[in-house]
Amino acid sequence: MGGFDKLAIIRGPEAIEAEFRRLEPVIRQGGCITCTDHQVAPQTPLEHYRYYLRRLREVMSEMRGEKALR
Repeated sequence: MGGFDKLAIIRGPEAIEAEFRRLEPVIRQGGCITCTDHQVAPQTPLEHYRYYLRRLREVMSEMRGEKALR
């Protein structure tokens, strides 16, 4: 549970995508609850956090072989 670098969310979409790529092998193995280990930092732009949440739903659906929820 956890493992997603919360600092990647601060840096924005490119860093968020890189972090999902880094975690992909573990997510594909199953049994992984991908989230930040702690609270998201207060200086995180809301737009970046919304992007992270949208991509999290899409990535998890894709890796389960489902159609992404929008």
